[in-house]
Amino acid sequence: MDIVAANTEVLKAIGISPDRIETSGICTFLNPDEFFSARRNAGGRFASGIMIEG
Repeated sequence: MDIVAANTEVLKAIGISPDRIETSGICTFLNPDEFFSARRNAGGRFASGIMIEG
């Protein structure tokens, strides 16, 4: 499942213009020095964040 694509479609469906949607393209699984990955580490801590600018 492509989570980025799924979330992008949800945002567009609720009326957010595609030019206001930005994705990082960074994979937390492939960058262990920069990010914790619950998938890579098979459990542990997990945190997520989202920011909406008005």
